[in-house]
Amino acid sequence: EQFADYADELWPRFSDGTLTVAHNAAFDQAFIEREFRQTGREVELAPFYCTMEAYRSQRFGRSNLNAILAEMGIRRSGDLHGALEDAWMAMLVFLKLHGMDVTSAPPETLFGPSNLRAVPPQPDPLPRRRKRPIEPSERPGPPAIDHSQQLDILDAARPTATMMMRVASADGNVSKAEVEAIALLVATTVERLGLRRHPETEHNLVGVLLEADVSDDGIAKAAAAIAASPVAAAEIGRWVREVTYSDGGGSPAEERAINSLAAAMHEARAR
Repeated sequence: EQFADYADELWPRFSDGTLTVAHNAAFDQAFIEREFRQTGREVELAPFYCTMEAYRSQRFGRSNLNAILAEMGIRRSGDLHGALEDAWMAMLVFLKLHGMDVTSAPPETLFGPSNLRAVPPQPDPLPRRRKRPIEPSERPGPPAIDHSQQLDILDAARPTATMMMRVASADGNVSKAEVEAIALLVATTVERLGLRRHPETEHNLVGVLLEADVSDDGIAKAAAAIAASPVAAAEIGRWVREVTYSDGGGSPAEERAINSLAAAMHEARAR
């Protein structure tokens, strides 16, 4: 199923002035606007309410979703992001920011999926086993990205994404264009690994990479990983330029961030 299958149903929700809440809202808004445009709608949605920006305006410290949840005493149900759980967690942060009580109950226990289909009956008789091997032309396409492949994508993209996020977050705000630069990195990594593109999975992986550790220690680790990879080392300059100029040009803060990346790479290569 594609976004276009639900565009008519979703469009009123985003065009009637209803408040839309998301964590790092620029990321989600960029994807939603792009998907609506691909259905033929020329749209510029009203700004979302960003729980990350609201948190930053009220408190100090790390503002990625996992860090805020830890402060609230709430944990995810698993290691990988899921769209439903992310939406639920963002709602909990929104309620907390407005002084309301929250519950850590997982969303699945509150409202289950409504589109599950009944298990089909067992065929009778059962199909016979093939007596010849499947020809290449009969083989199905590659499967959707599974859990192991998601980890491979993250391992391959995280060092470069960490460098990019140091630049993107240098001025205190990650723009939609910068988010799209990270999304392009993920898409490129998926194709390089020979996997089939899967927009929803890629969206979730971008969300993970947006929370990369951009501390000096995190940058040093990323630089070491890039220096050890001929492919990553050859392309890091391209990706840093991609995120720097994605929103029109580098600010003084971004230039300082780039200088720190160059120093980290120099040190990593000297080891």
